[in-house]
Amino acid sequence: MRLGTCLVGLCLALVASMALAADAKQLAATLGSGSPADRRSAADGLADMGSAAREAVPQLIAALATEDAELQWRAARALGIIGDASATAALGKATTDGDAIVRAQAIYALGRMRAADTESLTSVVNGLADKDVQVRRAAVRALALIKPDRNMMIPKIVKMLEDSDPNVAMRAVSSIAEAGAEAVPALTAALTHPQARYWACIALSEMGDKAKDAVPGLIKVLSDDQPQNRLQAAIALAEIGPAAKPAALELTKLLGDKFEAVRNAAVFALGRIADKTSAEAIAKADNPSDAYFHMLTMWALSRMNPGDKQRQS
Repeated sequence: MRLGTCLVGLCLALVASMALAADAKQLAATLGSGSPADRRSAADGLADMGSAAREAVPQLIAALATEDAELQWRAARALGIIGDASATAALGKATTDGDAIVRAQAIYALGRMRAADTESLTSVVNGLADKDVQVRRAAVRALALIKPDRNMMIPKIVKMLEDSDPNVAMRAVSSIAEAGAEAVPALTAALTHPQARYWACIALSEMGDKAKDAVPGLIKVLSDDQPQNRLQAAIALAEIGPAAKPAALELTKLLGDKFEAVRNAAVFALGRIADKTSAEAIAKADNPSDAYFHMLTMWALSRMNPGDKQRQS
């Protein structure tokens, strides 16, 4: 009885598989000769079939190269779900398409396929700086799926942060920060590159305490020759908060920095970190004639001495 049941089950599975294959062939044919609406519907149908639609990959690749954006992004989505590696080159090319939805779907498809080859990874990383927010988010999601080797990822992140166009760098920073703690190692490495350092500090500051592992790297930036880098490193440490306590000593050295913004950022960071060992240095640096700096020092000292009613008033 059990053998008979197994045979029936196998027959049913075989019939279902044959039916799916027939459906895939029919949908693949529709991709090449149907009306625009039918072709889009066929791409959606193939996506619903998943890996069972593998034989339709060539037709989907061809659909991806048409000028019908509606069909293109559907084809990209289907290819990502099917997961055939032969589509990676076509998807990589689609990541530079003029339509944002096509770019986003192509990038996410590479993520679904865990495409970690150099060309695919470059295409995904470039999406971090795309002018369209949905493309940038697709790149973040794709990288989370791919989990690329750091030795491959770090140089690409650094290269992007070194971009001379601030708009490109800022878009990349926002996307990288969205990735959270997973991006901290790459950003920490970027801190060692003069042209990427400034943007890496900004990205780390947007992560808050998730960037705590970057504290040693940020400490080194506090002695950078460029005041804007010292400033952004101090701000990043402030956003990390108490976990940045190892930076307290170096931050106190900036209380006498010749740039006002750096001094202000240093005392603000010390206040956020709230390490009492810094209190004496802050009190000594206080300058009542500088109203803003004086306000910051009083605030920082009150954070370190919550029971001091005089400083809190």
